[in-house]
Amino acid sequence: MHNRKDLVDIVNLNSDASCLSSERWMKALTGGLNSELFQILNSYVVEGQKVNLGIIGSTLSEIMQYNNECVDLINANPDIFEIVLRPFIHSLSILWHDETFKRNFEFGEQLTKQVFRNVSDWYLPAEFALRNNQVYMIHDRILGTFIHPKRIRKSLNEIDIEGYGVMQSLQNTEQNYIGFTENYDAYYLEEIQKFSSDIEFEHDIIFGWRDGESPFLLPSSVKRELHFVKQTATRFNRKFLSECVDAQVRTERSIKSYPQNSLLPWMGGFRLYWYVQEVKMLERQFKELSKTKKMLFMFLLNSDILSCTEKSDVSIEIANEKGDSLFSHIVLERVQKNLDAEDILYIIKNLDDLDIDNAIEEKINPIFSSRIKARLNVLNDYINHKDFL
Repeated sequence: MHNRKDLVDIVNLNSDASCLSSERWMKALTGGLNSELFQILNSYVVEGQKVNLGIIGSTLSEIMQYNNECVDLINANPDIFEIVLRPFIHSLSILWHDETFKRNFEFGEQLTKQVFRNVSDWYLPAEFALRNNQVYMIHDRILGTFIHPKRIRKSLNEIDIEGYGVMQSLQNTEQNYIGFTENYDAYYLEEIQKFSSDIEFEHDIIFGWRDGESPFLLPSSVKRELHFVKQTATRFNRKFLSECVDAQVRTERSIKSYPQNSLLPWMGGFRLYWYVQEVKMLERQFKELSKTKKMLFMFLLNSDILSCTEKSDVSIEIANEKGDSLFSHIVLERVQKNLDAEDILYIIKNLDDLDIDNAIEEKINPIFSSRIKARLNVLNDYINHKDFL
């Protein structure tokens, strides 16, 4: 098996994903040790296969509140789970002020390091969207960050960015980066949707990125993820990011700056342009808001509020069992998250603090309300930040 490739499997877990409803996410959390999320995580333990998890802070808040058994499982198995840094909210940070970005980063970093044992200081940015000055702002607090080749201009695609490299940052500084393997997410989706994939990989080390909520959009989520874990075990040597970065020979690969992301998937039709402007007005007033409203403001930054309104539904074909030659056609519908966001926006702009708890309890979608309360509880209990004092 000397020719087996190494696989660094990095999972983005974001409970605000545009096709994932609050109802479906909470169903995946329900049941403790028997929940879908716990069983999916436990499949890596049972099979003895390493994985890197990148859990958005707000998602982690909900896991801590409603299925802390998952946190216990991760911490009980540091030889299986390595955690990378994430922001607290899955935000399109290029839209927001530097201080908003920094605050979101610091909340995520603080929560991740307080909750988990085995943390690597590599930062996985939401949507692979960073300004170069944002990279500079955190350059002395992270070991490096990530770039996805599907998110960069076509002219840059001629440059091989896969693997380890160095990018230029502001003030004549440099930052390490990992360029992800371009088709790995497609490979993962084919495996969980059809139990088979013909995609091959060129490099000896595969730096793979994928969405961790994908199984919850399909029937038999646990079975499909377990198939993927077993299939990759026969094909690759799963490694932690820290193992491969430490061992990899440094190359001369370099880029001049962090590639800038197109706004078309989030702002292409300008359907929620007004919403962005409303949030930016609140952003300018942030220091004048009460602590509770500051916490609620953070939830308005979720990038999927925008993408679920702009992006089309997704049509896919799935197999019901491994080996099936006939596929079923299903449509993954975007969940319109803008109404929930507008509820929070209304509360911040129109209610006094004394009325906020009642509004969250009685005036908004009860399942969304349970998620908001979990996030507020964690922010109150775990985050000690100058902006909230």
